[in-house]
Amino acid sequence: MYRAKIIFSAIFLFFLTGCIVKYTLVEDKRVPVGEFYSVDPQISWSGKTIENKTLWTMDGANLERIVFLNNIKDGETLFGGEKSHLFKKGMNIIEIAELFSNSMQTDGKWLKVKTQNLNPQTFGPFDGFSLEMTMVSEKGLPYKGLVSGAVIEEKLFIVFYLAVEMHYYPKYVDHFRNIVLSIEKHEAPKSTSNYSGAS
Repeated sequence: MYRAKIIFSAIFLFFLTGCIVKYTLVEDKRVPVGEFYSVDPQISWSGKTIENKTLWTMDGANLERIVFLNNIKDGETLFGGEKSHLFKKGMNIIEIAELFSNSMQTDGKWLKVKTQNLNPQTFGPFDGFSLEMTMVSEKGLPYKGLVSGAVIEEKLFIVFYLAVEMHYYPKYVDHFRNIVLSIEKHEAPKSTSNYSGAS
């Protein structure tokens, strides 16, 4: 149990607070993300996958990042943190937005997390949703982000872009939008890794 807690802590600290890790190159060509879909990265990124979570960054995760959360099942958390915030099959998009906001605050220790402009939106060929978000780091630095996601076969899939509001958010936000627009259904073998460049 203690070892599991350490693993969970490492995972959500990496994906939410940008801990230092070893990255590998994500080439500028279509890449599978999980077992259901693939995306066009638009440009080359530095990336890392841990379990069902993938992070891409260009200038460093503390400045900007794209995070893919895949195959979140009924009764699971988004980041492996607080068990009080669980995904439940049958959740509507308002409930999923609240789950995401609460998870960012509790697991990522972000402050003043606000979501807005929640709307139904296609996630590639899937019916999904999108929302905007703002938050403040523990050091008081303002961040801004976009979130897109869908429930596919009763599992939750989310991809979000988070960046320092000044300079870095506008620098890559159009790349993120194009990545979301590039989502295509992808039937990958069950044994295939989530990330083609993972070590």
